[in-house]
Amino acid sequence: MLPNARPDTATFDETAARASDALLLLAPGRLFLGAYDSSNAVPLLDESFPRGGGEADEFRNRYFEHDLFSLPFRSLALLADRGEVYSLAPKELLADESLYDLWLPGLGAGERVLKEEPEDQEFGVLFPVHEELKAFAERSFGRFRFAHPVTGLLQAALLASRKSSRGCLYGCLSGSGTGEILDLVHASEGRVLFANRFRLHGEADALYYITAVWRSEGLDQASDELRLFADEPEERFLSTPASLKDAVRRYGVNEYGAIGKERPGAEAFPAALRLRMLCA
Repeated sequence: MLPNARPDTATFDETAARASDALLLLAPGRLFLGAYDSSNAVPLLDESFPRGGGEADEFRNRYFEHDLFSLPFRSLALLADRGEVYSLAPKELLADESLYDLWLPGLGAGERVLKEEPEDQEFGVLFPVHEELKAFAERSFGRFRFAHPVTGLLQAALLASRKSSRGCLYGCLSGSGTGEILDLVHASEGRVLFANRFRLHGEADALYYITAVWRSEGLDQASDELRLFADEPEERFLSTPASLKDAVRRYGVNEYGAIGKERPGAEAFPAALRLRMLCA
C-alpha cells in the first residue's frame, strides 16, 4: 500500500467491529490497523511517518485523528515493535515479573518488559515496550493486549513442523532500508529449536544470516525447507539466490497457502500480521 493510503472504510461500522478482531501494528515509520473475522480481513488504516521520531508521540497524534481507533472491536492486539530484540522463556518462569529484565538486559530508560503467551505452547515471548506508550494505550483502549509480530512466525513454523517430518527454517522480513529486520525461526517436530532477530545493513546481510543459521542448525539440503515472508519481496528472493543453492533445495517466498487458507483481503496486511491471522 502506498504511504499514507487510506482504505475505503465506509462499510466497516460498529456492528462489523463488534464481530471482528483487530491488529494494530506500530513499527518504526509505519502505523497499520486491520480487522478480521472468520471469513474476511479488512485493512482499515496504513500510514507512514518519518523514522527517528517517538513512536508513542506519532501514535498519539494519529489516534486523535482517526475515529477508527474508537470502534468497539471484539479484541485488539497492539503489536509494538521498534526493532529491539525479544526473548523466549519457559512458561513456568513467566509468573514472576521481577525476572523479566534478566531475559532482556540493558534496556533503555523508560522501557518495560511485557509478555505474550501463545496458546498451546510451552514458552512465552518477552519484549520491551516504552512506558509512555503502555500508559497511553491503557488509557485509550478498553479490551486490548500487547503482542509481538514474531509470534505469528513462531506459530507458522511450529505448525509446519507438525505437519511434516522435515525441519523448517521460517523467516520474516519487515521494514526497509537501514531499518530492515529479519526474524528467523527453526522448528522441528513441534518444537522451536532456534529463534533470533537480525538487523540488516545491506542487501547481502539477509542471505548471509539465512545461510549461516541454516548451516549452524544442521538443516539438510535435500529434505528440510526454507520459507521466507515479506511485505514486498525483492527480486533477489523470488527465486533461490545463488548463495543459497548449495545449501537449500526446498525454498519458497510468501507461500501462505502452505500454512492454511487465507481470508480475502489478507494480502493487504503486513507479512507478520498475515502469518498471525493464519495461525489464529
